[in-house]
Amino acid sequence: MIDLYFEQFGDIVVIHLNGTFNIDNVTKIETIVMDQFTREPQLIAINCKGLESMDSSAIGSIVKLLHSAKTRGIMLLFYDLNPLLQKLFVTAKLNRYFNITTRSDFEKRYVNPTYAFATRVM
Repeated sequence: MIDLYFEQFGDIVVIHLNGTFNIDNVTKIETIVMDQFTREPQLIAINCKGLESMDSSAIGSIVKLLHSAKTRGIMLLFYDLNPLLQKLFVTAKLNRYFNITTRSDFEKRYVNPTYAFATRVM
């Protein structure tokens, strides 16, 4: 099972994932992320701190989402992957295609400090 919610910081959407991303919820996540594309953000950041695991369906889904984001000129970024997910990204060579960072680096580089409060979207 997966729980997720969004925050918006200007032209950045942050998606917080908690739980397990697998075949049972791929369609739900794809639909929700694709809906965020209509907001035309410059960046969609996926907070993986609460993400426990991903299966092969989830990997296929994030590759699909990356392609969709790139065709719309939207950057897709993942941050705070746990050690298991970091190993998965390296083993599957996903780190060659995805922007992966820490929350601290993400906030320093992309989040405008004047955004004191985010809009919680969902």
